[in-house]
Amino acid sequence: MKAEQLNALNKDQIIGWLESALRGQAPLPRLTPDESHCAGIIRMEKSLNAAGQKSLREGALHLLQRFCDSGSGNTSYVQELLSLASALRQPQTPDMLADFALRFPERPELRIELRYAVLGLLVDAPQPRTLTFWKRILKQDPEHYSGAVFSGMLAARPRLAVKMLPQMPDTERDGLATAIKLDIAWDDMSPGDRTGFVEQVQNILGQCGPKFAGPVKKWADGRLKEMVQASRKRTAARTSTPNNYQISPSKRKCSSPLTGPESSAYSQKGSPDGASPGCNACSTSPACLRSPRCSH
Repeated sequence: MKAEQLNALNKDQIIGWLESALRGQAPLPRLTPDESHCAGIIRMEKSLNAAGQKSLREGALHLLQRFCDSGSGNTSYVQELLSLASALRQPQTPDMLADFALRFPERPELRIELRYAVLGLLVDAPQPRTLTFWKRILKQDPEHYSGAVFSGMLAARPRLAVKMLPQMPDTERDGLATAIKLDIAWDDMSPGDRTGFVEQVQNILGQCGPKFAGPVKKWADGRLKEMVQASRKRTAARTSTPNNYQISPSKRKCSSPLTGPESSAYSQKGSPDGASPGCNACSTSPACLRSPRCSH
């Protein structure tokens, strides 16, 4: 269907077309045969007029609300719907999904990958959910939701998120995934907060399982070592004093307004002991040579 035809559809017709497109039952402008249906819909949305875009966005919200109310739908269709909701970034979406996530226990038939997809959208939402929300999610299923909950808490309050590390499953895979998440959070912090954050992680690892703690400890030790080395370099740079007397022969000239570089005031012997060149007008002071002009 062309953009001109979509622009002419009413709201109910747009919803019907959108549902068919998400199921792969409507032709879409796709760059490659394996491109997602969502990508084609977004490409089509950009070619619509203002009224058409508004109808399509309202239709997407309608379909998302219908899924949240029923908790049912073909897995591939729901995944495309959630991808579309993420791409459109409408302000109503996070609250709609958060309310649905709190009702997961009412939908035991909902596949775990769809639960992960919903929680993933909430983790990536522009505004982090509250700590109370994530604690309620964790209470539902600590084994399966701990990773998503940790990511959500890390976005909201990093220092508090670290306290839940002992609750993470004791597997190397979870440890590796957590180390990546910690590194992303560390990178977003101001330099003044990074050391304390890494030290907090190190201090709590003794309460974690050994398989989980291994990769996380490797990350923390590496980051702390980097910060210590960087601090030492900064300190050395601040305390080092350049040798002001190592001046190349080509620059050993005094450009005093009273005595030019070729005058008798310029002495290659310089100081009385002849150790360094100087200006006779400046009592053979080598310091004179650090300035473009003598001060006499």
